[in-house]
Amino acid sequence: MKTISRYEIVEELGRGAMGKVLLAWDPVIERHVALKLFDRTQVPAAEADEAALRFKREAIAAGRLTHPNIVAVYEYGEQGETSYIAMEYARGETLRKRMTHGTPWAAEAVLPVARQLFAAMIYAHEQGIAHRDLKPGNIVLSAHPSEPGREQAKILDFGIARVRAAQDLTEAGISLGTPGYMPPEQCHGAPTDERADVYALGVMLFELLAGRRPFEGTVAEIFSQTLNADAPRLSQLRSGLPDALDDALARALARAAGDRFPTMRAFRDAFTLALSESITPALLPVPALLARAATPRAFPALRVVSSTPQPVTPAMPAAPAGGWATATGTLKLQAIAQTLGTPATADPAGARPKVLFLDDEERILGALQTLFRSTYEVLTATDGEAALELVRRHRPSVIVSDQRMPGMPGVEFLRRAREIAPAAVRILLTGYSDLAAIVGSVNDGEVYRFISKPWSNQDIRQTLAEAVAIAESSSAALSAPAPVLAPATPVHRAGEGLLVVQKGRELFDLLNDGFGRTLPVCHAQSVDDALSTLEDQEIAALVCDLDSVEGAGVMFKLLKAAHPSIQGIALTGASDSDMVIGLINEAQVHRFVGRPLRLTVLDRHVKSALDRYRAVRAQPVLAERQRVIVGSETAQSPWGQAIWKRVGHFLGGRAA
Repeated sequence: MKTISRYEIVEELGRGAMGKVLLAWDPVIERHVALKLFDRTQVPAAEADEAALRFKREAIAAGRLTHPNIVAVYEYGEQGETSYIAMEYARGETLRKRMTHGTPWAAEAVLPVARQLFAAMIYAHEQGIAHRDLKPGNIVLSAHPSEPGREQAKILDFGIARVRAAQDLTEAGISLGTPGYMPPEQCHGAPTDERADVYALGVMLFELLAGRRPFEGTVAEIFSQTLNADAPRLSQLRSGLPDALDDALARALARAAGDRFPTMRAFRDAFTLALSESITPALLPVPALLARAATPRAFPALRVVSSTPQPVTPAMPAAPAGGWATATGTLKLQAIAQTLGTPATADPAGARPKVLFLDDEERILGALQTLFRSTYEVLTATDGEAALELVRRHRPSVIVSDQRMPGMPGVEFLRRAREIAPAAVRILLTGYSDLAAIVGSVNDGEVYRFISKPWSNQDIRQTLAEAVAIAESSSAALSAPAPVLAPATPVHRAGEGLLVVQKGRELFDLLNDGFGRTLPVCHAQSVDDALSTLEDQEIAALVCDLDSVEGAGVMFKLLKAAHPSIQGIALTGASDSDMVIGLINEAQVHRFVGRPLRLTVLDRHVKSALDRYRAVRAQPVLAERQRVIVGSETAQSPWGQAIWKRVGHFLGGRAA
């Protein structure tokens, strides 16, 4: 078998004018890799040394990028006249193959892809690396490693593009980029910065929403239009989308770099906020809504007005018990808009619930004040110490904090705020998806929800309405002295079981040694086994290895909807911020445990979960803080449909 260095060649994946891409096997690590080759013999001799050096330099730069939405670079090497880069093999289809000319994508389909691409580009730009050849052919969509039914976007060829793309533009004497996605300054061969990537991503998003690129035709025609004409407005090709979305794309596609968004983050803020406003509310399992509606104080304007059966379509699975609810579908939620726009509770004296916002950007605080000042008494602060003083003086119902701030990060602030005002519901609002900070917000600050910037006004109103209602209904219980709880008692006491879900026995053996004398510790190696255990044994806490159990993330979410009192502990070595955020918002995961596993940390988290479970059982009003509404993407996935059939009937039963 032919080899390059230690890599065994499996097959050719593609080729260009200067080299090719091969699928190869690394026998040392025992994994497939993609080998990108640069062949010196395929370029003029006078340019070979410079091109090879650039290839190496850019490979080294790209190797610094570690992000779930960027294909990882493992190694650079040389063999004879060939330089190679070994990189992550991303299985799946390119975005180009998914696109059909003349067929726009639905906004709901564009948003998750856009968010991932923005996250990757913001990260890369913050590392000082631009892509220079963003296009649909450099985006791979593959199955998400930990959430079946969800796709992960990965960007290829970071920093290597200006070498790889040279063959496309030799006629024009331009050394980088791809016609149709290049801004005017790149067409001129002038120096570029991250605003060239803003333009290219703007073209891609325009193409997804319009079904065609802003400029089309021959290479010469595309260059002429790019240099001399303004890009068409999206509204000229597709109606029904917000004007703000039209404006965001128009600014990203401005001919002059100075007229574009100055950063990818600014583009993301404008684009995703506008696109979110155009999306119909997601499908929600009705039983979860009914569980919330059972507490009139929490949702005074929420009631079912129709339950007409609705046909099942290919895009929607068979309805769970009680059916699906949408803003316009089978179950209409009367006055939901009023619920989101008015205080969740009414104080006889006319006092409004207090909400505290902490952010170091005045413009963010100004926007939040404008959005909520007619609904709540809004408190604001730009630094952590000032915010803590407001917590001491006013005891707000809800505390919303940014994460990335000088002086005191959001995680630390929320931890200290929790000690001062345990009854307050805590929310992390941030545009910076730092995994350690997100995990810390759960493990130390016990946040109720994670809201990404830019936010959807509808979503943030709904989340705050829920949070205020929960805080008001449970504040008395949390402010009162803690109930005296019985110590761990004889085996088989109902509700005191511990379930370990892992393919293997590492976790089970550790936890059984530590807790098996006082609690039943059960072991399941799959989601199906776990659900069978839940049918036979009431469980207080579930400890699950997300990396070894397929469908575990979906199980966490649907199980929490059915059993709000069960406390989940997730073990994972993955660096996937989106996955963790999903488990916060849809599963109210109690704690996250990373790898390498530390027994003292695991022991502390399990004890905390058992204490929380007992507190909820002793004071059922606290279960309101544990309830979740599962998103349609989770519920409609293959795992979601299968799991819901097993756990849906628990709603109204053993759920606290």
